[in-house]
Amino acid sequence: MAYPPIEDHGIIGDLSTIALVSTNGTIDFLCFPDFDSPTCFAALLDQERGGYFALRPRGDEYSSKQMYLPDTNILLTRFLAETSLVELIDFMTISEEGEPQGLVRMAHVIRGTVEFDWECRPALNYARDQLRTVEGDNFVEFAGHSDAKVRFRLSWNLGNASAMRIEKGSGVAGRFTLQQDQWAYSVFEYPKDNEPQPNTSHEAMQLLLEETQSYWRAWKQSSAIW
Repeated sequence: MAYPPIEDHGIIGDLSTIALVSTNGTIDFLCFPDFDSPTCFAALLDQERGGYFALRPRGDEYSSKQMYLPDTNILLTRFLAETSLVELIDFMTISEEGEPQGLVRMAHVIRGTVEFDWECRPALNYARDQLRTVEGDNFVEFAGHSDAKVRFRLSWNLGNASAMRIEKGSGVAGRFTLQQDQWAYSVFEYPKDNEPQPNTSHEAMQLLLEETQSYWRAWKQSSAIW
């Protein structure tokens, strides 16, 4: 498979790090939780071993286009087919000191009924660590062996997810279907000690989206040079 050109990526961030999101719906580069941290996802450099987080409608009939919500660092990837329209929203939460950092992925069907593929396959510490997984109720934690204190958590609310599987040493993958006006959510985060699982209900996630929009618009206004 050909590597996507660098220009076929949007950038999202939280002022501490950034993630690259390709127009095919894959996060294929992320150092987390900081710019100088080891990579969690680096398929941009090595598709076989680098790690990635994919969320996309199934099938090859879709064309895609990226844009940002106005005055924000919230990325919108729109997938268009003859009978369906999908919007994928990606952003990173803006955390106060001591709060978990998170990467949020939202799928919203505007038109039609759409089946999605969803895969999160971290490759920690520049793909040098053997991945360890701990399963929970609608979440899984990932860790490597080089630093037992470094762990990551993926939580989700995918509606009627089917064919969901957690693969030891590889990651988690699933398939789900959304009808018109339905949403699905997932959060990949760097939690603090004893931090509870995030609330991935529709109401909580929509509020988080609104709060993040408000933050970036205020940040832009305060940093503008007139």
